[in-house]
Amino acid sequence: MPIIRSTGGVSDDSYEPFSDGESLSTLNSVDTNRELQESSSSSRPDEVTTDQLLDLTPELGEVIFDVTSTQNKYWNGVKWVAILSEEDIQDSVKEDIQGYYAIISKSYSADAAVRAENSVVEVLADTWTKLEIDVLDSADETPDAQKALGIFDAADNRFSLAGLDDGSNILMRAVVRLRPDVDEGSASLRLNFTTNTATQPFLTGFPVETQLFNMTQGADVDYSDEAIITAFVGSTLSGSTLADSGSFVLEINSTVDTDLEVLAFTLYINK
Repeated sequence: MPIIRSTGGVSDDSYEPFSDGESLSTLNSVDTNRELQESSSSSRPDEVTTDQLLDLTPELGEVIFDVTSTQNKYWNGVKWVAILSEEDIQDSVKEDIQGYYAIISKSYSADAAVRAENSVVEVLADTWTKLEIDVLDSADETPDAQKALGIFDAADNRFSLAGLDDGSNILMRAVVRLRPDVDEGSASLRLNFTTNTATQPFLTGFPVETQLFNMTQGADVDYSDEAIITAFVGSTLSGSTLADSGSFVLEINSTVDTDLEVLAFTLYINK
């Protein structure tokens, strides 16, 4: 509700902007020293301290500037709620809603000896094989609820969905390099989900699959690409702890025997 200032002395039958002896400066100075009153919204000042807010009798939606916290606040009918700045909103989104977990392999090391340590494994044709990454570095920029849990298990190469609510979304990016033994092959990648404990009696897991690439430029040639898979986190996967939430591993399938090198993972999260 706007704060009403009474200027007084203005005649209803006059269209003059000012009364005799009145000017813009005198109007602007009217009621500048308003006092805080517990029961009067119309005389309440625009700026008060946090303690003074407790003495007000506000109307629903009324906005006041809290000089203690240096925030605009509005009355929601129960309490004073801070109106977030654009920067505050962006920080809140980063901390509570969106984030990512990124992992790069030893293949990206500046040291040739370390790069040589990155594992190359044989994948048999038509066999789903779990992707395992030799971690060089990682960045956990997940929402705060997940960061406190640690959602990637490096020993099992498994991502947990702990901390995600029903209706969340994930996007998984995986970068791999393949060297097929024969020409004219193709590869697919999938997220192999394990459901949460509440769903286990009815459904233990399910995959979400995507085509990776065709390998038609010859045998013993390196094929590098990234796969992007999106998935919806519903009641079968959501949870609050590592123990009761769903999870997934990444798996690859090739129509021909091939060497595999895992280069990078990035899990994007939208709660």
